[in-house]
Amino acid sequence: MRETEGILVTGGAGFVGSHIVEALLKRSQKVIILDLFNQETTKSDEKQANVSFLKRTAMEVNEKLTNKYLKAELHVITGDICNRNCIEDIINNSLYNITSVVHTAGMVDDRRSVSYPNEYFDVNIKGTATLLDVLGKSGKIKRVIQTSTRSVFGEVENQNTKLDEFSPRRPVNPYGVSKVAADALAHCYSHMYQMQIFLIRITSCYGHRGRPDMILRILMENIESGSVIKKFGTGEATRTWLYIDDIVDCFMKALFFGLEDTTNSDLDLLNMPPLSLYEEFNTGSKEGAVTLNQVIETAQKVIGKKANIQEIKEVPKGDAKFIGVLDYSKAKSVLGWEPRYDLEQGMIALKKYYEDIKAEKKILVID
Repeated sequence: MRETEGILVTGGAGFVGSHIVEALLKRSQKVIILDLFNQETTKSDEKQANVSFLKRTAMEVNEKLTNKYLKAELHVITGDICNRNCIEDIINNSLYNITSVVHTAGMVDDRRSVSYPNEYFDVNIKGTATLLDVLGKSGKIKRVIQTSTRSVFGEVENQNTKLDEFSPRRPVNPYGVSKVAADALAHCYSHMYQMQIFLIRITSCYGHRGRPDMILRILMENIESGSVIKKFGTGEATRTWLYIDDIVDCFMKALFFGLEDTTNSDLDLLNMPPLSLYEEFNTGSKEGAVTLNQVIETAQKVIGKKANIQEIKEVPKGDAKFIGVLDYSKAKSVLGWEPRYDLEQGMIALKKYYEDIKAEKKILVID
């Protein structure tokens, strides 16, 4: 991408979005964040802390650059993807010169969606439709990378069931329903406006600067402090856990696929045939889906303490028990992507991150 071109990241102050923005800034890109700074899963002050971190990242990147014409650039806009005028103003602003979009904004709490479904339909469906409609009609957008989720597949009877990009959509909560619709909207607008849209279908993610509602963050913090950990059901329900660095790597490979400045050395991308306008890519983890009991055992091993478990027989409505195994062979063969972290490696990395944060705070107090 030329240095004058901007990349819009919706939800760029959130967990996944802020990590994508960080990766883009380290590539000396111009990034425009659009975020509502709502508090569905993350408090506004934590999102503001993410933005402060990203501003420091941009400064640190630019301090090391020798080419004054190629620099990291960050713009932050408080706004709503449901607000058409807001999106049009951003896309039509020549200062930003947006030619690519990474769409991570949305409502994501699947359990909460059971109680407040309309909020998820409004943001994830109507908001995505508004965004894609503006992008398509602008005629300026070369590529959109849109976040999808494993939740579109819902629940499967057999945990060994493999799920590829063509597997049936059987969502079990309103969040999953809203994302099935968002995926369909991506296909629709790609077709109508000949706009290239790639879906990256992510699964349960975790990592540094993670949301406070994330199960693995709560689990590790509660084991460390000795606080109670609620275990719903028998603990045999499965999830696939993906470390944030692996997720970001997949987004970067998709966003820069086939472009001259790609850093993917695993494939000869420039000599590969171009992808179609609309493509879906599953992601997945090294070990596949693991049970809650296995997650707790791994966390105990990494933290070095026993968990204080509170057994709760009733499982929250909308929770899937068996989720199957995500087949990410397409992402591997086409994008050259595969996960680098297994669950234990990811937890070790996360533990080190929090230990480093605590050490920094102690130094600040002493000074």
